[in-house]
Amino acid sequence: MVADMMLFMEMASKYKFVAVSEISSSTTCFMIEDVLPFIDETSSDETELN
Repeated sequence: MVADMMLFMEMASKYKFVAVSEISSSTTCFMIEDVLPFIDETSSDETELN
């Protein structure tokens, strides 16, 4: 869960999410799972550019 929260915080800074601290852990997990496919695609694109 700590890793998931760190990932979410990284995403939050990258995508300008607000009020992250107010989001419940269950909602946070749901949001992470919901956007992971998009994040994975973005990460692979960035890796190819580098």
